[in-house]
Amino acid sequence: MTDDDPSTRLRRGAKLGGAMARQAVDRTVSRASARPNATPEERRAAEEKAALRAADRLVAVLGTMRGAAMKIGQALATVDLGIVPEHALPAFQERLTALTDRAPAAVFAEVEPVIAADCPAGAFADIDPEPMAAASIGQVHRGITADGRDVAIKVQYPGIEAAIRADLKNLALLLNVWRGRRATAIRTESVLAEISGTILAELDYAGECAAQLRVARRYAGHPFVRVPAPLPELCGPRVLVTEFVDGERFGSLEAAPQAARDRAGEILHRFYVGGVFGDGEFCGDPHPGNVLVCDDGRLAFLDYGLYKTLGAESAAFERACFRAADDGRGDELGELLRSVGALRGTLRGDRPEPETLLRYFRLSAPWHLRSGVSTITAAEVKRAVAVATSPPEADPPLRMPAAHTFSRRAELLTFGMIGQLEASADWHGICREWIYGDAPSTELGRAHAAWLADGGGTADR
Repeated sequence: MTDDDPSTRLRRGAKLGGAMARQAVDRTVSRASARPNATPEERRAAEEKAALRAADRLVAVLGTMRGAAMKIGQALATVDLGIVPEHALPAFQERLTALTDRAPAAVFAEVEPVIAADCPAGAFADIDPEPMAAASIGQVHRGITADGRDVAIKVQYPGIEAAIRADLKNLALLLNVWRGRRATAIRTESVLAEISGTILAELDYAGECAAQLRVARRYAGHPFVRVPAPLPELCGPRVLVTEFVDGERFGSLEAAPQAARDRAGEILHRFYVGGVFGDGEFCGDPHPGNVLVCDDGRLAFLDYGLYKTLGAESAAFERACFRAADDGRGDELGELLRSVGALRGTLRGDRPEPETLLRYFRLSAPWHLRSGVSTITAAEVKRAVAVATSPPEADPPLRMPAAHTFSRRAELLTFGMIGQLEASADWHGICREWIYGDAPSTELGRAHAAWLADGGGTADR
């Protein structure tokens, strides 16, 4: 299979196009089936039913495909491109979250030649043929190195690069079908271009190895975060070898006592969201499959294929927006958004009112701007996702640049996990450590500060 194999493109494009065409038909049928004298509630119900049929078909089709097709489907679980009615969006996205863990695994005989070709001869004394995990681009096997080290071996599926490039060449078709009729807070073309670039970057295991090595060194000896270090000498272009981490799945926390869930929620917040505000670097794919619960109480964070760098200027922008929203300075918030092209209006009549912008930020990130201890629930996260992807009531609408759309996506995914735990904390107080330099007010915050004072976090910066 080659990058430009017409049959590959046609087969994968037919699958995607067929699913999208049926979705478009469903939308038309749902509108037509609503009687002229139907009540608004009946029309909404018909549209929601069509949206759920579309989501089920997308899960059925994309869940059987490796590569970009499945990745784009996963992105739709948190990024609204306006393809379903706004009121049906939460149910549509909830169905698509099934794609997170839906990837079909390959038999070991398929991936073994990749390991043999990319890794040094005799590197492994043993490899478990049963995969520990499978994703859209590759799968993970447990192994033992020739010198006795316990490792995780992440290997790309053979031919996956060609499949991904075939999907991306069909992206124009998807754009035409997915282009929504209603406005969203997201620039469809720029976000899908960012998705394309991000997916191709995930094929770069050398880049992932370098990113994970940097983060592993940064968190070496950390009191509550563990990042397994990669072993560059054993890696190859399509194989990433890291330390093996023995731990429980994230789901085990859901039945844990409240104190344990609160602690885990704060760690998730500090690692994922703190990276955006503090370092200007963050993991772009927070989800339960990338977190393990270690016996020593630390959380281990896996998978750096979507490691994103905002840069100092963009990180400063994120902090400035937080301060303006926190202090109720709507005019300043508007100027900040205009400075990055998120708002194009220049005259008062051409742009959202300051209070409209403030309300939007308060509703789309309530945990950051709400003082005191509060519990995050799945319902609150769903509401925030719906608000975050809907523009303020103004023309032109708020349209966040792709880079910041992905940082918000990472934040919402993080709080989705926290919502699963129904964890409680003073989320605003924790954010103030990064935004204003406030002293930590929690036990974990103080432990992190003590670790920094002892020289932690300085490696490879």
